[in-house]
Order: sequence, then C-alpha cells, then structure tokens
Amino acid sequence: MGGKPYAGMLKIENNFKVTEMPGMGHERFNVPLAFVQERFICALGGLLQPNNPSLTCEGYDIVKSIWFKMRSIEAPRYSTTAVVMNN
Repeated sequence: MGGKPYAGMLKIENNFKVTEMPGMGHERFNVPLAFVQERFICALGGLLQPNNPSLTCEGYDIVKSIWFKMRSIEAPRYSTTAVVMNN
C-alpha cells in the first residue's frame, strides 16, 4: 500500500488521446471506483495518507463534466474494488 493524495482525473480515449479533466474536491489515493448507469463515476472513500482513511464520497457526471458530493460511507474502504449490481 502506498501512494500520495491526488485529485486529478484523466480521460483516455480509444485512440489513446489523453485529456486532463476536472479534479475531485478531496485529494486521496487507493480509491474504490464504480461506474454507474453508464453516466456516473463514484469515488468511495480511499486514503488521505497511509493508514488515514477517508469516508468522503464524490460522484462525477460524465455528461455534465462535474463532480458532486455524495453521502459519506460509514466504514473506511480503500485498496479494493467497487461493483454495481442490478444497475
């Protein structure tokens, strides 16, 4: 486990063109991500520093290109995978 907090986001297209996108409101790393309803990317928790978890959740609307706040998670989650079922 390692890393340093980062709030940036990169868009990588099929032709490998890379574009800098708006960053999250809260810098963190090892963040579980979920892609929901083919429109939203949800960032759920993560780490602020090694052994310092975040409960913050944020969503990104890929149509509007904006981040929005979500309700915090109740227990820390980091260095894992998020899966959406029955979307």
